[in-house]
Amino acid sequence: DTSAITDLQTSEYSSTTHIPKLTQVRDIITTYYLEALFSLEDYVQWRGMSLDDLVIKKRNAITDFVKQMLNDGNFKDVVSKLVEDYFDAGNAFAMPVWRVDKNDKGTYWEGVVAQRIDPLDIVFDPTVKDFKDTPKIIRTVLSLGDLKVLSDQDPVMKEAFDRMKKQRLELKDMRATFTNGDEIINNELNIASQLLTHISYLTLWSC
Repeated sequence: DTSAITDLQTSEYSSTTHIPKLTQVRDIITTYYLEALFSLEDYVQWRGMSLDDLVIKKRNAITDFVKQMLNDGNFKDVVSKLVEDYFDAGNAFAMPVWRVDKNDKGTYWEGVVAQRIDPLDIVFDPTVKDFKDTPKIIRTVLSLGDLKVLSDQDPVMKEAFDRMKKQRLELKDMRATFTNGDEIINNELNIASQLLTHISYLTLWSC
């Protein structure tokens, strides 16, 4: 509490604690960053490598296409979160993913979009000189339905998915045999060991 050392009537600060003031500074700085990044409505520019690439009609067509793809992929919203990550954690991570949107009539949009990675969900070797050359492990939370979709697309993932279902049933049966709290505690290590085996398998697959 800074009220004992700050006269609020004469001070520019409207807070008596430091956390609200830090939050205010954070919001102001992130706003400045975003204003600098997207200060112009036409923030997408095309730079051709030859005279043929600089034809106005071609340049405008490419620029309009990229702008539409970025807008459909909520690019500004993703960058806004990345700027907040940079301010909060000192790092910001994103990766390109291929997104397909479908309805009852079929695919109505598909393309590459930027996907934010939470700085707490990525692990990599910080001693590597180039970030793109270091192996990365990204923690992802998926439902059983999401895993089933992935297993239908990749035989390696299908093997991992079938193994996971089998282990889930085994763990469920094991849990049903516990009769008191002590047995649950004594068997937690065994359960954790089996789960870690399954998780490590999926992690290796994702790498």
